[in-house]
Amino acid sequence: MSLGILTTVLGVTPLIWDPFFKSLAVVIICGLSFATFLTLIVVPVLYAAFFRIGANEASGTESQRGETAVERSSESQEPDPEIAG
Repeated sequence: MSLGILTTVLGVTPLIWDPFFKSLAVVIICGLSFATFLTLIVVPVLYAAFFRIGANEASGTESQRGETAVERSSESQEPDPEIAG
C-alpha cells in the first residue's frame, strides 16, 4: 500500500510546476498523504485507545495469568438481566 502511494505521489510531483495541473497535483499529493497518515497511524492509535489495548496485547503476547485479551474481555462482560430471563 505504501509503495503504491509513494510512487503516485512521486509521479505527480512534476505536475506541480505546470500551471494547468498544479491544483490537481497538490490535491492528489496532499490527499493521498493525509489519507495514508490517517490509515496507518491515527486509526490504529484510536482503536487501541478506545478498546484499551496495551502494548503486550498489541504484540500478541499473553498476560501473566496465561490468558489472552479476548479471554479477558469475554470474562468481564456480564450477561444482560433482561435477556437472561
